[in-house]
Amino acid sequence: MRSRYSAYALGFYDYVLSTYATETRPSLTAQQLRNENRQTQWHRLVVTAASHNSVDFSAYYSEPSAMGSASRTLFLLSEHSRFIQEDGRWRYYDGDIKAESGPIKLGRNEPCFCASGKKFKRCCGARF
Repeated sequence: MRSRYSAYALGFYDYVLSTYATETRPSLTAQQLRNENRQTQWHRLVVTAASHNSVDFSAYYSEPSAMGSASRTLFLLSEHSRFIQEDGRWRYYDGDIKAESGPIKLGRNEPCFCASGKKFKRCCGARF
């Protein structure tokens, strides 16, 4: 899971596609995936649970708020992901997106999502 998150964050979309299980691999090309995610900035991954073949995680990311706006909207992606082994390697099979996923709005005095220990307004809040 961490390697897939890192690949999304760094724009290694060939790797992202190669880590899908053969049966569930999308028909997208790496360039199409890059175009879909060109304005997405990934900020933090938190693995909340893991078992033999599944991972529960929360990932924070942002996208531009409005056309021409310099501000960004913060999102949470929370998922229960399932993996299978193919050719001796673990591959992403599918996942269930949890209800708390979607745009989030942190209060200025809440702890920052980046886990710095600072208040949101004194940390990443200046970007949102």
